[in-house]
Amino acid sequence: MDEYYEYYRCQKCGQIYGKDYCKSCNSVRFRDNFAHWTSGDSNLDEMIQNSQQNADRSYKLIEWIEYSNLENIELIAHGGFGTVYKAIWKDGPLINYKQPWNFNKSKWRRKSNYIVAIKKFRNTTHASSEFLDEININMKINTISSNVIQIYGVTRDLQNGEYAIVTEFKSDGNLREKNYYHKDFHSGNILNSIDKYGISPEISDFGLCRPMEQSSADKTLCGVLPFVAPEILLGREFTEAADIYGIGMVMSEVISGEPPFIDRDYDEHLALSICYGQRPQIPEYTRLAKELENQFWNLFNVLNNNNSIELSEDRQLEIKEAFSQEREDKWKARLAELATNPIPMKRSQNMLTSKRLDYSQYLSQKLTVDDWNKLKLTD
Repeated sequence: MDEYYEYYRCQKCGQIYGKDYCKSCNSVRFRDNFAHWTSGDSNLDEMIQNSQQNADRSYKLIEWIEYSNLENIELIAHGGFGTVYKAIWKDGPLINYKQPWNFNKSKWRRKSNYIVAIKKFRNTTHASSEFLDEININMKINTISSNVIQIYGVTRDLQNGEYAIVTEFKSDGNLREKNYYHKDFHSGNILNSIDKYGISPEISDFGLCRPMEQSSADKTLCGVLPFVAPEILLGREFTEAADIYGIGMVMSEVISGEPPFIDRDYDEHLALSICYGQRPQIPEYTRLAKELENQFWNLFNVLNNNNSIELSEDRQLEIKEAFSQEREDKWKARLAELATNPIPMKRSQNMLTSKRLDYSQYLSQKLTVDDWNKLKLTD
């Protein structure tokens, strides 16, 4: 048995269970309630029910949340293909720090009147396979990492019939907003929560920003331009390398204190420059951090050649030790300066929102055969 968890004997079935959750009994409790709710879509119903039957912890399942159970709905932000709201979930999610079933009261223990986020997507009056896949991806990632935004369930707007996802709400903004500066990996999708241990960044939106109605055959590309790898801009399939590229751009923003290419329009001309190999300039006072970022560019290039590379433990230690207090102080001073006197953006904050990126035809016309060879993108 796992030494990190206490084990108990279930008051109902007598079986030994761990992690504060009796899977055997709780799955029956959920199953007994199946007849009392429906999402209106059989495939979505099946996904929710399967999660409740197979979960061995309360955070590994999702629920159908009636829209009437959500109140004080408040607009937070518009995204490229949807809108995020803040709301109060009256019932609230199941607790996950002890057995969620209250034997004395014969009901679930919940965090009532709980603040959540509602992510609405345009044209989602039916639960497409793409929509279901993204929910499934997030549930799987929830089981292996605590540094992701938890999905609590799915709801449906009573006025327009559109489905929406109910998730954990982070009240402390994203990396870009807090100046700490996946298919859509950028700092706007890294949210912050603050507790007694400090700031905890968590990743959100694993591809959820694209239109939910599109099929897997639809090649429409969405994202924030500087964070999208050049081969993706040219219409290639997403790979591990593309996410590594996005991480490198996030590192650039964290190190420099400003979004990449802040002095340029996010348009087809910047897309072409990215394909030619242009990368953001990193301040020299962050030399070692710059070297670390270059490791990400190397990793990106090597992964595109179907190889592997990693930062050795010795190199990690060298970078950690050599990143002196003096350099750290300069970095913090730079961030403080930017917080007081931010560099004006050429357009607006909207340029940092995921949008359709329809540049592949333009780029294909501009790039020569030699350019494609350098990018390792020849068919």
